[in-house]
Amino acid sequence: MPRSTRLVIRIVRRCCVNRRFFHVALMRATDFPYDPYMEQLGVYDSLANESNEKVCSLNLERIKYWLAQGADMSIGTGILLGKTTTDSEKEAEERRQFVTFALI
Repeated sequence: MPRSTRLVIRIVRRCCVNRRFFHVALMRATDFPYDPYMEQLGVYDSLANESNEKVCSLNLERIKYWLAQGADMSIGTGILLGKTTTDSEKEAEERRQFVTFALI
């Protein structure tokens, strides 16, 4: 049975001892969160630093590229980018078009 070729931009949890952080990564829809991902698109550190800031670094050019290629965003990634998400396919397509337009 062939693997799914549907791509998803999702948040993947990575950890060090007593320190969690997240990668925004491009993965196949059927991959488990700890499988190797195809491309890292950003980093999110949920723990506040000395200035009480949470650091988020995203490669918006690559995110725009993969959205244009038909990749979907997970709910967590949409929340991180400040976009609302829904479950219906029609609304997901509209959201993808909106996000692609908003990031240009």
